[in-house]
Amino acid sequence: MGGYQKLSPQEIDKFESAGFLKFPGAIFGPAEFAELKTYAEDIVKEQYPTGKSGAVPKLHYKYPYMLKWILAPEILDRVQDLIGPNIGLWTSSIFFKAARTEEKAYWHKDIYGIYRYNLFENKNLLNFTVALYNCNAENGCLKYLAGTHKTHIEHDLDAPPSDLITLGNAISDESVKQYSPVHMELKPNEASVHNVNVVHGSDPNLSPYDRLTLSARFFSTDNKCFLENFQTSGIGPVPHIVRGDDTAHSNLKRITLPPELLRRSI
Repeated sequence: MGGYQKLSPQEIDKFESAGFLKFPGAIFGPAEFAELKTYAEDIVKEQYPTGKSGAVPKLHYKYPYMLKWILAPEILDRVQDLIGPNIGLWTSSIFFKAARTEEKAYWHKDIYGIYRYNLFENKNLLNFTVALYNCNAENGCLKYLAGTHKTHIEHDLDAPPSDLITLGNAISDESVKQYSPVHMELKPNEASVHNVNVVHGSDPNLSPYDRLTLSARFFSTDNKCFLENFQTSGIGPVPHIVRGDDTAHSNLKRITLPPELLRRSI
């Protein structure tokens, strides 16, 4: 896969100030990206044969072949620039937003569920997104409210059925009316990252073009994980360590990539 130039101090400062960042250039080489895109499309067809919008959560647990990209240096090196060399992987997802549909992601913070179930000590978590199709304002790309990762904002809205995010609660427009949205427009094979505490969402895709992304949630392993709460909450599989050491001694198991793991299931 391709090379990578480390983030500059100015780019890291921008991420820490705004709570999100677009990476310069393409992420994967052409052949690797083409395979990733095709595999993701096959997964969406299997999960949503009618073509409706939706997410495929717990992705790498259901389709371990996805770890070929999620754990690639092209992603982990960029993550390391932001949270350091000791990296854990919690979960991953595909997000598919079909053309000419009304569903949207209401304003929310990813950290809401983390607080609710007391999963981490809540520092140094980020969400890494790779665009598989064009993502722009017209087809409902991610949009952010800069600086909100430094501010406590209540989830004060009961999320309606049209909400693509299944937290149950969202943040009302009234609560964030003083902020101006920033649309994260990405071309295929470009990527962005956001702090899990920044307010974000996405508009309906009223365009004639589908939107498709791959997301993975990483954390610094100096962030203590409460593994028993992952199990008792029913929120899903526990995190794993993917690079470096388990510095908070959370008893994380390491993901390894034996040949049988890296075999396509579909």
